[in-house]
Amino acid sequence: MIHDRIYTHFFNEQIYHDAAKAGTTEGYRNELLGIKAKSYSSLFTQEEIVTYFSQAGFLLEFFDKRNPYDFEISNERIFAIGKKV
Repeated sequence: MIHDRIYTHFFNEQIYHDAAKAGTTEGYRNELLGIKAKSYSSLFTQEEIVTYFSQAGFLLEFFDKRNPYDFEISNERIFAIGKKV
């Protein structure tokens, strides 16, 4: 059931889904995956994601973290789904 919401309601006024990288750093980089490109990134902790959902008026219904796959950037991933209260 919750997985149906991920696919059918990426974002609307009632349900919000977020995927972020876990960590505590932020800043500009001059390369990404070996490609010269200036980009800005911000990593988040579990506590930050929970707080942001709450402050925006969403009840967190699902939260999960996973390690990166071999072909991904080497940060844990955070997945969260909230329902507007």
